[in-house]
Amino acid sequence: MRVGVLIDGPAARERVTANDLEQAAKAVYGDGLVLAITPQTRLDGNWSAAKLNAALDRLEADPQVDVVVALGFAASHLVAHRAQLPKPTIAASILDPVLQALSSKAGTSGRHNFTYITGFNRVEDQVETFHRTIGFSHLVVLVDPLALQVVPELQTKATELQAATGASVVLRPTGNLPEALASLPPDTDAVYVAPLMRLSDADLRSLADQLAQRKLPSFSLLGRSEVEQGLLLSTSSDTEQSERLARRVVLDIQRIVEGEDAAGIEVAFPGE
Repeated sequence: MRVGVLIDGPAARERVTANDLEQAAKAVYGDGLVLAITPQTRLDGNWSAAKLNAALDRLEADPQVDVVVALGFAASHLVAHRAQLPKPTIAASILDPVLQALSSKAGTSGRHNFTYITGFNRVEDQVETFHRTIGFSHLVVLVDPLALQVVPELQTKATELQAATGASVVLRPTGNLPEALASLPPDTDAVYVAPLMRLSDADLRSLADQLAQRKLPSFSLLGRSEVEQGLLLSTSSDTEQSERLARRVVLDIQRIVEGEDAAGIEVAFPGE
């Protein structure tokens, strides 16, 4: 099976890689399912929405690609909002399908040639839990600049959360550690950390340490692995998720190989 893989850009941290998919296929199916992911079909958008869309066009049109897998968060969102997908396509990194306005039909996408994978990490629920726990008045949300560009629903949700909590909710684009620290206004009393995959593990630990030094409680959208790096709270369980997610993508590919339309594949990715 010839697979094209799309990531957002060169990342310091990745949840799942093309190599992970190849290894998962071998572990689950042995010689029964061999994924061919060549250097020419491992594309990234260099942290640009325009380049991501161009790379997606290229994979969807490539006669040497049978299935397209979007591994990046922004790539997955852009794939999910394509009007038409010529090939079976899997968006493997959907965080909050409600906020991201994804299609849903009886637990599937209901769309020809499209499925996605999500743990249903509701941003609204997480922020409200954080607010009940901490009681903040001025929340800063650190978000990758590309996510802010491709998911306009984030700003809408921030406005809704302000009304729901009575606190100010400010979105700050964060592409590196200095930006993360410089973007905190003096009245900040809590920080919600969206996926910042351009930050290395060392950067994330440094961010967590400096937030703790400033006595600013923090919450990770991604989950427990970032709490283990030093952030204070999370309600998601993502430890050992890379292997599990890679296997789930491979299982979805196998169902497509067997002739199933991606539209009918379940989207839920249960936690541990």
